[in-house]
Amino acid sequence: MKLYFGLKVWKRVRLPIFMLAFISQLQAQTNHYWSQQFGARSSLMAGAVVAGGKDNSVMYYNPALLVNITHPSISVTANAYKYDIITIKNGAGDGIDLNSERLSLFPQLISGMRSFKDHSKWRWGYSLMTRFQANIKTSIRKEFSGDVLVNRAGLDEYIGEFRYEASLNELWGGLTLAHKVSDKFSVGLTQYIAYRTQGHERANNRTTLPIIDPVPPSTTPGYRILKADDNELLTFTNFKAIWKLGFAFDFKRLKLGLTITSPSVNITGSANVQREILRDNLNLFLPGNAYRSLVGTGQQNVKSVEHKTPLSIGVGVEYHFPKTIISFVGEYFAPISNYFVIKPEPAAFIRPTTLTSDLSGLPNTFNFLAVSSLSREIFNFGFGLEQHLTSKIILNAGFRTDFDSYERSQSRANRENIVLGATYWDLYHVSAGFTLKQDKSEVTFGINYAFSSNNRKAEQQTNFSNPTDAQFLLGTINRTAFPVINSINVIVGFTQYLNLMRKKDIPANQKD
Repeated sequence: MKLYFGLKVWKRVRLPIFMLAFISQLQAQTNHYWSQQFGARSSLMAGAVVAGGKDNSVMYYNPALLVNITHPSISVTANAYKYDIITIKNGAGDGIDLNSERLSLFPQLISGMRSFKDHSKWRWGYSLMTRFQANIKTSIRKEFSGDVLVNRAGLDEYIGEFRYEASLNELWGGLTLAHKVSDKFSVGLTQYIAYRTQGHERANNRTTLPIIDPVPPSTTPGYRILKADDNELLTFTNFKAIWKLGFAFDFKRLKLGLTITSPSVNITGSANVQREILRDNLNLFLPGNAYRSLVGTGQQNVKSVEHKTPLSIGVGVEYHFPKTIISFVGEYFAPISNYFVIKPEPAAFIRPTTLTSDLSGLPNTFNFLAVSSLSREIFNFGFGLEQHLTSKIILNAGFRTDFDSYERSQSRANRENIVLGATYWDLYHVSAGFTLKQDKSEVTFGINYAFSSNNRKAEQQTNFSNPTDAQFLLGTINRTAFPVINSINVIVGFTQYLNLMRKKDIPANQKD
């Protein structure tokens, strides 16, 4: 994707120098709010447990439901294996795909719940979960002989290299308090502290070596090297606070749930960001100073860091049949206007520095190193099914959407800074598995499969097809790239009940 530095005063001569510094679209699932689910049963039911969750995962899905948990317990749920296959068709040029295959292992949810002594209408719990997790790694190299120099006939040696690696991990630690107001109504609140680590490294380097006719008295042909490089390295950490308020309504067979998740409140953070562009000898066969040789480079350790999580409102409906439960969940996520995740200090970045007096309107390092983000509003939904096959074996299944929240309507041509997490694919999840119940424990095993829709095309990451020096050793960046995403999660959950509650502590609607 092209990054125009927006140097409006550079006019026709100055603008082309930076026209092809790209930003990444391959930021894994950083704009997918429902890429992760929590708790084995809840995950297999697509998160459709906002109205009637039965385990410790309700501390996330709907804190009000914690009062209905009858057994103090410790739960550990893991996506035992997560295997992601990402292919960006035409991502590096016409017929040149970008591929990434990654295997991950990480804890999904660790939680516990207790009741207050002599206060049967109150419950409290704690949870630690991997709220967001994603990684991607891809690279490609293209070599050939072709006519790269537009004002010079003949074959030129060409080498194009593209590398990209990104990672994201966001942990949420929470404390939950829930109160049963009546037999039909309860309320709960979870306070989360989130810790996010995210980064990416990106290199897009192009080289061509034209054979130069010998200059008398020499009779040996010479070589000149033409280069255009665009490199980024970014890492940051951020702490933020989030609150989730839940309400639950119990009408026997029909259950309803409502949740409100606050926008995040920034606590602190830090970042390291580096960026470099290089243009060398591109004006060898092109007129004027439009393609002059220079280096744009900058690096800063930044303390002004903030990553935002939006306001969201969730609703859930659940209906019980004698041996079957069907459920629905929907969640609205509010938009986030464009903002700076990383705010560096202004400074010069052009080398040699003698060029700066000639380039009026040059952006400073704030624009060169600043990292921004924005999100559009979305509505995700899912359906869940629970079928009791026997007294000890339960089938769970679900379907959910996972729409991408990146705001595509924002004009990329006028952006000067790095844009964080510009993905462009929607995901759909299907899941199924079984729970085996024992007297004091239960084990759950299942699989979640996610796939992308292929009806949305986007600009290529780079284009090593038909490159020219007039386009900074690249071909024309076209809107012909599209993703093919496949992901398989193996979900394993274990719950150990610490002890049975006293019968008087069990809510009336939960007693046998």
